Amino acid sequence: MPTVRNVHIEVLLLLACATLAAAPAIAATEDTAATNTPQAPAVPTYSTLVRQVVLDVVVTDKHGHSVKGLHASDFVLSEDGVRQTVTSVLERDALSSPTPVPALPPNTFADHPPITNAVEMTAIVFDTYDIDWPSGYYARYEVAQYLNTVKPGTPLAVFKLDPYGLQVIQDFTTNADDLKKAVESNRNAQWPKFLPVYTAPFIRTAALHEVARYLSSFSGRKNLIWFGGGVGLLSGRNDLPDVDTFAQDIEGITDTLRLNGVALYQVDPRGVIMDPNEWADATTYESKLAKVVAATGGRAFYSNNGLKRIVDSVVAGGSHYYTLSYTPANTAWNGAYRNIRVELANQGQKYLAGLNGSPPLQGPLHLEYRTGYFAHPPQDRVHGPQRKLLSAPVSCYHCTAAPKLSPVDQAMRFGSVAPFQLLFRVHVDPAATTERIARSQSTPASNFLQPNWLHKTYRNYTLQFSLDPNQIQFKEQDGSHVAAVQFLTVLYDENGRLVNSLVTRADISFNKDQYLAATRNGLSLHQTVAVPAKGEYWLRVGVTDLASGRVGALELPVSQVELPSQQTAANAAASPHR
Repeated sequence: MPTVRNVHIEVLLLLACATLAAAPAIAATEDTAATNTPQAPAVPTYSTLVRQVVLDVVVTDKHGHSVKGLHASDFVLSEDGVRQTVTSVLERDALSSPTPVPALPPNTFADHPPITNAVEMTAIVFDTYDIDWPSGYYARYEVAQYLNTVKPGTPLAVFKLDPYGLQVIQDFTTNADDLKKAVESNRNAQWPKFLPVYTAPFIRTAALHEVARYLSSFSGRKNLIWFGGGVGLLSGRNDLPDVDTFAQDIEGITDTLRLNGVALYQVDPRGVIMDPNEWADATTYESKLAKVVAATGGRAFYSNNGLKRIVDSVVAGGSHYYTLSYTPANTAWNGAYRNIRVELANQGQKYLAGLNGSPPLQGPLHLEYRTGYFAHPPQDRVHGPQRKLLSAPVSCYHCTAAPKLSPVDQAMRFGSVAPFQLLFRVHVDPAATTERIARSQSTPASNFLQPNWLHKTYRNYTLQFSLDPNQIQFKEQDGSHVAAVQFLTVLYDENGRLVNSLVTRADISFNKDQYLAATRNGLSLHQTVAVPAKGEYWLRVGVTDLASGRVGALELPVSQVELPSQQTAANAAASPHR
């Protein structure tokens, strides 16, 4: 990514309320260490660490229909061949999911968008390295057809892997129209095979790690549908990163190991293979791949023309699953890999006939789950989900090694997986009318369009950032609370070329009352960026705390911003103050 320029440095922090009244002084307390109060005799205490493993299991019949109504007694679970006791089973169903999160106001976007249904989150990756042109077109067509009938409220995300690395074409959203536009967009188009492209050798493995880390930031089970045979280059169970999440109870004596729940589904988009020689090679190759993806709780699909049905079945399977908990009998947490096996008692025969008026199921029943984990010692624990930044992009165009980028530059790179270490919102307010700079005119001080776009018709967009200052690292200095925050905006065209960029640094210095008001009402800052009126463009916006280095970023198509009505534009054009 080209280095963005520092445009201006000024504080534009808008507090939403008047200064609060001075807080009452805190009463001084006396030191009671020297008192003669009798002390109770010390009581020896003993603590023990009880580790639980939490595992998600999908149970379906022969036709992919979910099996509902299972209990703990129905599951037979073993670890390294040793039978374990299932202590709890939680049945998760999209139909019984929490109340949908209210939608954001028009033209308002968040770097961690609200998801209305966390039960069936699915990410789709189009791997352009192994897909020929007809297969790539067919895969995108079939996914677009699926989106015509997708159940409302289903959150999906779209990625592409190409010579520039992993790109986010559309972050998680439940808007089927936005998803379909992303799938069919030129930005998601196939790269021609004849391009002289040199990529880092680790590009595909690094991309898989990056998207897995991204998905582990969200709770619940996630489906990762990978179109292309490239994932087959992976070998062994270590290629899908072991992103486990640990959580402690309020007393700190129970340590829960929640496996990340990213299930990989590899789909070969070539369709039915007719050539006998190609079929023999493909079946050998895919049988090895099937073992790799099965270890994640997923499945491999090949020699199948029904790509739309595959996507539908994967998403439907992820909409209903069971979360099992158990305490491993093996208490030696030495980092070794442990194998998990889950079966149904008596092969679930009592459920095949159907329960509570539900239709009979077609056996045999199929279970999908992560088949193992690494028994990390306590010092290796990672508490809580967090979207992590890579120190460098996955690959670059016409180079043999990935250049090193700062976390901020990486976060602002076109199409990169955006971090949400800082949570913020941005409201985008487009001007009612367009403008144009004549070649005889001097460039306005606030316009930083690149030369190729400088003299084309453009529209100004005002971006209003909203940020919770409790996320910012303040320092007390001379009785004031001080901090430094950068707000960044970069505009790209659909080919990833830089069109416009600016950075605003806010040096904050609050007295006590201002600081209290800010923590209660939030911080706000605005930027104005010129966007060419014709063409497809993407806004990449970010916020970074310069003291802690934490970053938040989001990317959105300019086409998703609603323009003012024609009447508003006419009134603005007729205004004498223009």
